[in-house]
Amino acid sequence: MEINDEEKKVLEHSPGLKGLIELEGDHEEFDYNGFHCVINRVRVLRHLCGYVVIPEGHYLYKQPIFTIENNYSIPAHGGITFADFDNEGRYLIGFDCAHGGDVMPFIGDDDLPVGLYKNMSYVENNLKEIVDYIKKTDSATKQKQSIKKYIYKGSIAQEV
Repeated sequence: MEINDEEKKVLEHSPGLKGLIELEGDHEEFDYNGFHCVINRVRVLRHLCGYVVIPEGHYLYKQPIFTIENNYSIPAHGGITFADFDNEGRYLIGFDCAHGGDVMPFIGDDDLPVGLYKNMSYVENNLKEIVDYIKKTDSATKQKQSIKKYIYKGSIAQEV
């Protein structure tokens, strides 16, 4: 992703951050613990977003964002802020690094609140935490599904 002239002017106010952004790049993909993860830099404010690709058939696949937020304690920075398909047809859940306390590089120094810039490493580590949580809840879900239900008639148990 190329930086336009307006973005260059803003980033000139923060030369260290500009250098870090150029070094990091705008996109990264990696596999972790059986899941594919994606990191993208947002064009306008230049902050990062992290996503986990949810495979078809998984319990989180096609779940609405509010269902995910209300039923799971996914350890995403600022909470899950995205649950939808991307342009490649992959179902993603993800988060952004544009919350209170987050530095968004496109905002000039005069407007910049005190905060921390969430870099690629931070986003990658958070994605790994999310995948670990999903794997843990996968195991719990499978255990619940494998417990057979029985009804008792007298002293004889019958599988339901």
